[in-house]
Amino acid sequence: MMPLESIGKERAAILKEVIRLTQRLKELLQKDILGLTHGIEVLKAIRRDAYEDLNQLPHASMILDAADDIQDAFFKGQALSWKWNAKQTGLGDEPDLMGFANGSAVVSAEITTSDDPQGSLDSRMRDTLKKLEKCPGRHFYFVDSRAMDQRARTKITNLCLHIDVRIAKKREAT
Repeated sequence: MMPLESIGKERAAILKEVIRLTQRLKELLQKDILGLTHGIEVLKAIRRDAYEDLNQLPHASMILDAADDIQDAFFKGQALSWKWNAKQTGLGDEPDLMGFANGSAVVSAEITTSDDPQGSLDSRMRDTLKKLEKCPGRHFYFVDSRAMDQRARTKITNLCLHIDVRIAKKREAT
């Protein structure tokens, strides 16, 4: 996990990446499709240039939203330091976000930006929740939709886990 030094600076960096990605996509989408082969090549270029960022940028942004939400709702006036896995590259037993007070972990959070709990996402959610339950501190699972919120709550109840589910509140880069 990496230290999360400044939520504001990280939001600004993510915004720059979002702008860079959208500009690149605009360039690719302005091309006239000259036939099937050319069209497939354009689609492959879009996938190559955008696929990872389409997953990682919303995830990183939502981690920052989660840190702000947890701080505001549960640790008002208490200074927490944060560590995060911004690009979903943490070890298998690490959460996306951890908050520390006086050197001890007091918060562990997982974040998903998926909208719909269908197919393999549903079983991954179960595995993620079980992993989160083993992490230190109070547990939070942040979701981006009502459907994901409802499914997570059902899984948490059925698995008898102690995890707070929250729908992320979006914040702007300043």
